[in-house]
Amino acid sequence: MLSNEGEMEYILIILVVPFIITLVLTSVVLLLFKKWRCSLTLTVVAIILNYFTESIPVNLSQKVVDNHDMILDVMSYNIHSGGGYMTEHRDNPEELVQFIFAQNPDVLVLMEYDKNICETLRSRLLQRYPYSEYMRKVYGVCANAIFSKYEIKSFDEMRVDTTEGFGYRLLKLANIDPMRTIDPNRFVMSATLDYKGQSMMLVGCHFSSNEYDSACEVVGDSLSWIDGIPLYAKNIKAGGLQREVEALGVREIVDSCLQNKVPVIVCGDLNDFSGSKTLRILQKDGALCNVWWKRGLGTGFTYHGHHVMHFRLDHVLYSAELRCKDVKVVSQEFSDHDPIIARLELR
Repeated sequence: MLSNEGEMEYILIILVVPFIITLVLTSVVLLLFKKWRCSLTLTVVAIILNYFTESIPVNLSQKVVDNHDMILDVMSYNIHSGGGYMTEHRDNPEELVQFIFAQNPDVLVLMEYDKNICETLRSRLLQRYPYSEYMRKVYGVCANAIFSKYEIKSFDEMRVDTTEGFGYRLLKLANIDPMRTIDPNRFVMSATLDYKGQSMMLVGCHFSSNEYDSACEVVGDSLSWIDGIPLYAKNIKAGGLQREVEALGVREIVDSCLQNKVPVIVCGDLNDFSGSKTLRILQKDGALCNVWWKRGLGTGFTYHGHHVMHFRLDHVLYSAELRCKDVKVVSQEFSDHDPIIARLELR
């Protein structure tokens, strides 16, 4: 469970990227002043920290040339339908449609998909993606949807076990703040694709956030930012616990696929950073690799909802049966999240 140490760990993970950048810049300055040993020490610390947190990849080689036709392009995109472009353009989302068509993924996974707001969007996307499913048990804008050029053989929605099990105990602990309520409908879907005769599992996720904006609304003008820190800390603890449960649930799906040698892709808005406990659970024992770490370059920030704070919260992870050939984050103005697009090759 996420204790006070867990809160501190989360805060440290948030600061990893700026800390690494600061170390590198400081080492360069020391090098200019011929402080060789200090510069080398800081550089080594930055490299080690970066390696273990998979924060800022430096893949300078060119895109890998496709050597056969077993290539799958996966696009993971939180469209922010509850407060972004889709709210105002629900009846005519053509600009967004053309943006998605321009990226031309084989499989499109959407988060914050509201089946009512996105009805017209769905009908347009079906013109290019004949196979589609969306989460029907989740109400509001937090559902996920998948649009595919390949047949969807099966589709399921993950529910947290509400019996007196480990997951339930964690969720009870997470419900420590009156702002947060526990919904047994977790925002995770799984779809089995028939990819050129090969079964492939795709898990689409929208993990719980720390609800920073909600905390700010509660704090309001009555408290200073510093006085509101205990409330932010509660949200961090609750959010971390819920993401831990969600990650453990997804990991059960992943482990089942690995045992049966079924290629698996996990993607979505995980609301957490590389190196965090959420990502460590999913990637434990080398079960999954992160496309951005393998083929990305730089920070790869996907979330820009806050003016100053930009983060990489959206991820695509894949099992050993696949190989990452290319990855990119595409800038856009339709949502507070930029989509991440990964080109994967079936080995």
